[in-house]
Amino acid sequence: MDPRYYGGLDQVLRYKNWELEVFVEFRRQYGQNPYSVLYQQYMPGFAAPYLEDNAPMAFLHRWRQPGDRVVLQQMTESGSSLAYTRMQDYIASTANSMDASFIRLKNVALAYRLKHARIWMKGENIFTYTRFPVGDPETQDPRVLPPMRTVAMGLQLNW
Repeated sequence: MDPRYYGGLDQVLRYKNWELEVFVEFRRQYGQNPYSVLYQQYMPGFAAPYLEDNAPMAFLHRWRQPGDRVVLQQMTESGSSLAYTRMQDYIASTANSMDASFIRLKNVALAYRLKHARIWMKGENIFTYTRFPVGDPETQDPRVLPPMRTVAMGLQLNW
């Protein structure tokens, strides 16, 4: 599950009084399938002993009737049902790992310089492109929120 390769590109562009800085991070990796993690902790239809919150929204996209084409199994309350057996088969299969590669626009900053001041705006974790279905491909844990997107603005005075 170690990354095959990873890195980042940092570019600073300056034109007259303007400055633009962009940092893009990328990683090619395999990770644990988040649905397997969800099945192990929140088996659909079963109440986990320490479950004190709602189940993940991903469970809304589950099998409900014949003909449905979805990733998640139907819910069940029985440990002896066919649905429960198929969930256990899914967890033990090669579906347990999947591509967790991503490209993330990590930082972007724009600034304008005046004679004795600098006006700036900076954003972090602006955009992530990935095929990872649930949660963040960096942490690979569907129970954890992805890095927070932030935008800040400021004025710097120099006397």
